[in-house]
Amino acid sequence: MPRKMGKLTAICLLMLSAAMVLAAAQPPAKVAGVWKMKMQAHQGPVYQTMTLEQNGEKIKGTIKAERGEGQLEGTVKGNKIEFTVKRKNPYGEFTEQFQGTVEGDSMRGTMKMFRFAIDWTAERQK
Repeated sequence: MPRKMGKLTAICLLMLSAAMVLAAAQPPAKVAGVWKMKMQAHQGPVYQTMTLEQNGEKIKGTIKAERGEGQLEGTVKGNKIEFTVKRKNPYGEFTEQFQGTVEGDSMRGTMKMFRFAIDWTAERQK
């Protein structure tokens, strides 16, 4: 019986290793372009325009809203996207941290700033 368990364990480890290699080899989602972003704030929906440039897994760009613009930098690994946006207001500079998932021409995720977390969605503009 121990010999069968050893073989079964070896097969399971081999399959797990193969799955990890395949997951790591997944190319980054294509996100370059202009996106219309929506976040639900306590006073109602907030709309922004996000423009992204992509070089492999690295992204950079801008987010423009009614009250100003911010620069962003981040990464896309497979269909997972993460980026930070630095903004200034009369009280100083602050950073927003975005995490989400890309599905074709749409994205969704959560933005964190200070102690707050807000859900966001984005649709690619054509």
